[in-house]
Amino acid sequence: MSAAGPARLLAAYGGITYLVYLETSGFSRMSPLLSALPMISLSLFTLITSIQPHPKIFTTGAFISSALAVYLQSSAWAPVSFASLFVIGRNMLYFLSFQHLIREWSFPIAIMTGLYLTIFSYVCFADLLFSIPTLVCCLFIGVASASFLVLASGSLAQGGSLDDATNSQASIIRFMGAVMETACVSMFIYSAFARRTETTLFMYRLCEYIAHGLLFLANELKLTQFDARWVEFYIVKMAEAAPTVARKNDPALNGRLYVKAVFSGFTRGQRNQNETSSILKLDNVYNKNDAQWYVGKRVVYVYKAHNKKNVAGAAPSRVRCIWGRVTRSHGNTGAVRAKFHKNLPATALGQRIRVVSYSCSTPPTSKSFSVIVTGGEESSLLFSASIVEING
Repeated sequence: MSAAGPARLLAAYGGITYLVYLETSGFSRMSPLLSALPMISLSLFTLITSIQPHPKIFTTGAFISSALAVYLQSSAWAPVSFASLFVIGRNMLYFLSFQHLIREWSFPIAIMTGLYLTIFSYVCFADLLFSIPTLVCCLFIGVASASFLVLASGSLAQGGSLDDATNSQASIIRFMGAVMETACVSMFIYSAFARRTETTLFMYRLCEYIAHGLLFLANELKLTQFDARWVEFYIVKMAEAAPTVARKNDPALNGRLYVKAVFSGFTRGQRNQNETSSILKLDNVYNKNDAQWYVGKRVVYVYKAHNKKNVAGAAPSRVRCIWGRVTRSHGNTGAVRAKFHKNLPATALGQRIRVVSYSCSTPPTSKSFSVIVTGGEESSLLFSASIVEING
């Protein structure tokens, strides 16, 4: 989905919420179907986004459970304990949509959420536990599941995710949505057992719609990008299903001594461009840690010139090479910076760059061998190189 996709979907969600606000006289009139309409729209919006398959299923299920919970809360015939079961299911399904990204759990957030849950339960449920134990247990589990969602999203925002290429802003947005969702559940229970006012009901419904919008936006921003855990899962499954005989007999897969990269541009600022530092995007490298391994490797740009040039020990050729070396990583998406002996021409933008996958800092031996470097579909370049020790 394009960058404007989430903005359009959130605008449509806001328009639907505003229509519900008008039809229910400022969220004061109980209308079960109208109250659940924004959550139903979010579940449909999730299905048309480019979120990864497994998180998309869990996110859609979470919004459907939320729509059912709001419908039952607004209905006069449905018991509150029945609606709280869907609230619990919503929180758990949404947690499953991003739990694979959590690196470590935050102990301070766990202490704060546990303290809040204890104080809130004592204020609201201390006098009702023995009179209506079933309802109190269901509502307590609902508040506990919302607090657990705050703990999970806060741990992700504080400790970062397993995939360094993902955006940390999505984790902050998810944490804000989880906090607002916990506040919504708390206001609903407080209005039901402590003090019921029109202002409390209005703030409860408004915060609930805002929280769902933030939770939708967080999953759209985070899980649309390349998720290393899901990508690794699919690669392993495809590798297990693929035949191994073709790989052994294919020299293109076994004999290539370089990693493919693409020349994406030069480093630059707002006004100036530095042609001495080139940016290369490596194939199948999606984070900064993996790109760091290529620092110090030699790179070569192979191209064809207009005139043929004499090559020692070979026929004249139009193929030329510009050598360089990787200097450092660039960004968090698997790109690196490289310096070449001669600055790359503008015609090299978008062209193939070869990153030599063996270390070139090892002293070579006296024996030499020939390596075929493909120069294109029409011809190739045969040049001599020294045997070096392969590292890793």
